[in-house]
Amino acid sequence: MSSRTTEGLLAVHLAKRILAKSKGEAVYHGISISKLDSMKMAIERTKEALPKITAPLLVIHSNMMILYILRVLNIYNRANSNGKTLMWLGSTQHEIDAVEDANIISEQIISFINKAKAAY
Repeated sequence: MSSRTTEGLLAVHLAKRILAKSKGEAVYHGISISKLDSMKMAIERTKEALPKITAPLLVIHSNMMILYILRVLNIYNRANSNGKTLMWLGSTQHEIDAVEDANIISEQIISFINKAKAAY
């Protein structure tokens, strides 16, 4: 386990102990600490699984979310798929917020699936 993971687990553990004395569920930025712990563990399991991915992979992400670009590149680079595609979205953030964006994304996904099917 990396020191970063260990530090994250330690932080969650300390937060739980400190907040355990308060009434109700321990919360950080409106999110249950136990849910954050679960999410952190899911992220770690996903990181471990990335090198095992050999199937075609389509990664879609907004280039508006600058904080996460390095994480997206990490996902893309760690997967061992030979058929990887990285699709950057210009104006969309978490949701497909315009019909134009939805159409572009749908076309890209269909194109990716057709190329993957043709390769196998």
